[in-house]
Amino acid sequence: TTAGVATFSDLSINKASAAYTLLATSGGGLIAAVSATFTILPDFATSLAFTTQPSGASAGYVFTQQPVVSAIDDFGNVSSSGLPANLILTITLLTGVGPLQGTTSLDIGTAAGNAVATFTNLRIDFSNNASNTVSLRATAGSLTAVTGNTFTVAKGATMTMVTSSLPGNMSVVGESVTFTATVSASLGAPTGNVTFTIDGVAMTPVALSGNTAQFTTSALGLGAHTVSAAYSGDVHYNTSTGALSPNQQVSGASTTTSVSLPANSVYGQSVSITATVSPVAPATGTPAGTVTFTIDGVAQAPVTMVGNTATLGTSSLVVGGHNVTATYNGSASYSGSTSAPASIAVSQAALTITANNATKVYGSANPAFSVSYSGFVLGQDASVLTGTLSFTTAATASSPVSSYVVTPSGLGSTNYSISYVGGSLSVTPAALTVTANNATKVYGSANPAFSASYNGFVLGEDATVLAGTLAFTTAATASSPVGSYAITPSGLSSTNYTISYVDGSLSVTAAALTVTANNATKVYGSANPAFSASYSGFQAGDDAADLTGTLSFATAATDSSAVGSYSVTPSGLSSTNYVISYVDGALSVTVDPLTITANNATKIYGSANPAFSAAFSGFVLSQDASVLTGTLAFATAA
Repeated sequence: TTAGVATFSDLSINKASAAYTLLATSGGGLIAAVSATFTILPDFATSLAFTTQPSGASAGYVFTQQPVVSAIDDFGNVSSSGLPANLILTITLLTGVGPLQGTTSLDIGTAAGNAVATFTNLRIDFSNNASNTVSLRATAGSLTAVTGNTFTVAKGATMTMVTSSLPGNMSVVGESVTFTATVSASLGAPTGNVTFTIDGVAMTPVALSGNTAQFTTSALGLGAHTVSAAYSGDVHYNTSTGALSPNQQVSGASTTTSVSLPANSVYGQSVSITATVSPVAPATGTPAGTVTFTIDGVAQAPVTMVGNTATLGTSSLVVGGHNVTATYNGSASYSGSTSAPASIAVSQAALTITANNATKVYGSANPAFSVSYSGFVLGQDASVLTGTLSFTTAATASSPVSSYVVTPSGLGSTNYSISYVGGSLSVTPAALTVTANNATKVYGSANPAFSASYNGFVLGEDATVLAGTLAFTTAATASSPVGSYAITPSGLSSTNYTISYVDGSLSVTAAALTVTANNATKVYGSANPAFSASYSGFQAGDDAADLTGTLSFATAATDSSAVGSYSVTPSGLSSTNYVISYVDGALSVTVDPLTITANNATKIYGSANPAFSAAFSGFVLSQDASVLTGTLAFATAA
């Protein structure tokens, strides 16, 4: 497509016609376009073709369907294109026995037939030929020849007549009758087969013997029957048919009926009751239809016969004796009949009722018991039984662990013989949990007496019903460090309880340890002494070496601290096994000895006393008399 113009280059039409148009459509909402009418002419003629040809013929007669032969192009179009003015087309007998009679050649040139040759008087004359199929062949110059279909040329005429072996064409149901077909011709003896057709149903073909064929049957039902015979013909003779007249008339036959069944059965079992129906001679055959069985005077639904019997299957006979008769209801061909009565005795079916096994926990009430049934028939269940199902057992809520028989009873039935089978009630131990109570002790002390709590006792029971001795194990000892230790109970037993133990916890707590700074003294002006401490509370032979950290002391006193009492505070130690408390000691600062010695002096007699002075011994910290209070005074007797 270019600029909205679509140019096609390879379109063609193989069928010649003078009324072609083209339709152009596209998507997108464009309006369709229709071309002008144009003509397609046939191509050059290349071969021949039968337009019409015979489908059958009779010897010596002009064909009812005369051949019509046309010249065609390679696309099957009738065409005179390329043909000369005169071209002779000839038909010959390709297969079969002839000769072919009549005008066998026609001109299909453009000046004469214009590509079509229509024949009008062809025929084949023959009699008593071994072959009865022929085919025609048409040729014309260089055109490809054509061969026609094969068709049949009729043979000689025959007549078929049918007769019955029984006088007046009369018989009874099941009586054997022979039908004879006689095939005749004006000359000679036909051979081949005859097919008998009775009431429209063809029988197996029968070969002619001489000029007759026979068919024997005893299967004709009541009423009039059409019988015909069709001769198949042979290579020399045509087929023919004939019919029996009047029709074969068959009248009904009498029957006898007998019934058979078991003498005994069990309730719910399937019982087969069989009726046998037989025709009364001279009749033969197999009666068809239905049989009605009557049980204890009640007619059952009719049963269709298979062969000459009918069987009723029933499993609904109740316990007791039953009388049965069978009545053949007759058919179009056989009259009805009734059997002599037969009897059967039905006994009870066995039904076992078994108590289902059950369980309960020691101390609980008995559960609701149930049963299983074995032996129900006919889809029945416990709803067909009378009475009330009940159970007995020696077990009560307080029965110890063991197995107890559960016995069902109480039901009845006319159709079942009931037997009971006991079940088992298993009393299982109750769950009892013994939990060690949590306990505590102080590091270094002996383990406390342990105890336990109980969960699961029933019937108001307590630990006094248990056997064994309650014991406890723990990894903790008097010297075990601070921590949590499992307390594991054990040692108890009971047939009525399944005992499980739950550990408790022993918490070892830190012991109290008091560290007391020892009191100390020092003289004013001297360095602080080395402090020490005393310990109160060690356990399990421990001493200060079992503590971590470094013991240190803090005090406000220094070398220059004045006389007085100062606190000494210990600290720095730790332990997982002790809670350490500290107690201060006291550092007492005492006075330093100071000696004041009056210096010796002299004076002249009669003179006043001189000014006295003194020497000091004992000052510390580079101190001198300036640190002293008061006024130095001297006393003397002089």
